[in-house]
Amino acid sequence: MIQKPDWQWDEMQQVGTDYTDLKEVEAYNKRMADFRNVDAENREILTTLDLPAGASVLEIVASTCLRRQLGLKDGNKVKIEILINP
Repeated sequence: MIQKPDWQWDEMQQVGTDYTDLKEVEAYNKRMADFRNVDAENREILTTLDLPAGASVLEIVASTCLRRQLGLKDGNKVKIEILINP
């Protein structure tokens, strides 16, 4: 393993809320729903992008929750392939 300098943050160190716990994620989503309208935010983003008809949008998120749902352990790599058909 590569040695990191002392000043470099350890991204694998859990600090604060544990978002690998699905109950924490559900509680977070509920809290956000109290003051956010995610569907409206998504519609606003799509309106702002002004994409042509038939366009696709790919959002890649490698959140801790997603990693847990996929059964990925620390150190597992995620390979994403994007195929574009002309």
